[in-house]
Amino acid sequence: MSGLARQPPAPPDPNGALEEAARVARAASHSRRLDTATQAALNALVAFAEATVGALRAQRRRIDEQARAIAALEAQVGLSPTTRPHDA
Repeated sequence: MSGLARQPPAPPDPNGALEEAARVARAASHSRRLDTATQAALNALVAFAEATVGALRAQRRRIDEQARAIAALEAQVGLSPTTRPHDA
């Protein structure tokens, strides 16, 4: 057994599921069997899924930036994850 700490399971990846849905819809939208309205609906779904994934990634970047800023402020005042007060 190695001395490494056991990693918790990764949380579900909503971006991955949304990207997969966009991929499937994109592939289906190229089918010659679909009528124009169905193709338009699938194209709209693809655009929505891609925009949502982009927004989620941007939000994740903002959260990561805020976490780094909080960690820097905590370091300036001498707090660490083990010394900061816990929420009651």
